[in-house]
Amino acid sequence: MLAKVLYPDADVKDSDFKFDRLESRRLYELHGQLSKTDFFTIVRPAAPFSLFIDGDRHDVKADQLLFIGPGRNIKLRYPGDGGFLITFTRRFYERSLKDCLLLNSEIFFDGERMFRAVDVAEEDRLILNRWEAKVMGYCRLEADVHEAALHNFVEWMLIFAIDSFQAPQRLIPLEKVTDQGIVNRFTTFIYKSYRTEQNVGYYAGKLNICPRRLSLICKRSVGKTAKEIIRGIVLKEALRYIRNTDMSIAEIAYTMGFTEESNFRHFVKKHTGKTPTMFRLYAM
Repeated sequence: MLAKVLYPDADVKDSDFKFDRLESRRLYELHGQLSKTDFFTIVRPAAPFSLFIDGDRHDVKADQLLFIGPGRNIKLRYPGDGGFLITFTRRFYERSLKDCLLLNSEIFFDGERMFRAVDVAEEDRLILNRWEAKVMGYCRLEADVHEAALHNFVEWMLIFAIDSFQAPQRLIPLEKVTDQGIVNRFTTFIYKSYRTEQNVGYYAGKLNICPRRLSLICKRSVGKTAKEIIRGIVLKEALRYIRNTDMSIAEIAYTMGFTEESNFRHFVKKHTGKTPTMFRLYAM
């Protein structure tokens, strides 16, 4: 079955691939945590701009490729014209084990970064410019040829990213792709629902596997149990709110889904050795 491919001004919720040219003063938003579909995002800016991911601001320079994994809330208001923003789903891209390997690599799934930024040299900018110029023309092709051409465009950017990382990236072996894909989908679900659901059984149900098998897969793939992964993400998001917002500790606790401020304070102290107030003071 061919993926549904739509172009600018189409609703991204209803498409498997969307290409937007970046335009001056236009606001671009993608609510990844509210979407029922997991969208992968690639941004190629032609001018410096500020990118907001889950509320955190990142100042981005021109002539980069930005790779943002699913489950993130993305907002940007572009200052000039030029460049593009692409969103696509697994259904659009995954056609082989190698596709799955690229999609589940550290390009989109890196526990230390909200996104990956790769510099684009002059010779590669020329290649990207040619691709960009051709994309809109692909809609005149037969549907299957059209989709294959767009797939090749995305594949070129993913391979370019892997090749551009300063340290050689160890892609997961093909035989472990399925496990890593489950872990990545699991973490995406956590980012969407951790405020209301922190039970392993809930996420196992979303993945159609039993909780014990989910924990075994997580332990085998990343060395942590499913419960430890949930706890780690909740803690990381809590510390992000403490360091980067002016919200009170009570407001953060309720935003994070804790019913009592005291429970939140105990959670942070138990897993870090510091109180939320101490973290905020050190961050100032």
